[in-house]
Amino acid sequence: MYRYRNFWRRKASVCVIISNYNYGHFILECLESLVEQRIDNFDLMIVDDYSTDDSLEVIGRWLKSNRRRFRKISLLAMDYNVGPAI
Repeated sequence: MYRYRNFWRRKASVCVIISNYNYGHFILECLESLVEQRIDNFDLMIVDDYSTDDSLEVIGRWLKSNRRRFRKISLLAMDYNVGPAI
């Protein structure tokens, strides 16, 4: 007989996925809004679609100072522009 008790006791996990393409002037506001969330232990995935502005530098600085807020952080920086579907 299969028991569900371990399944039901796991904490819910949320993953926030942010896509970025040349949003250096907006991305900081987006990232700062995550810090204010009341959810504990959530994952953050940022996908940069080969931005040509300062987006990656802004994201990198922000991640260094806020990395402890998240359970897991993934930054996927594309080598060329692939569009919204990857």
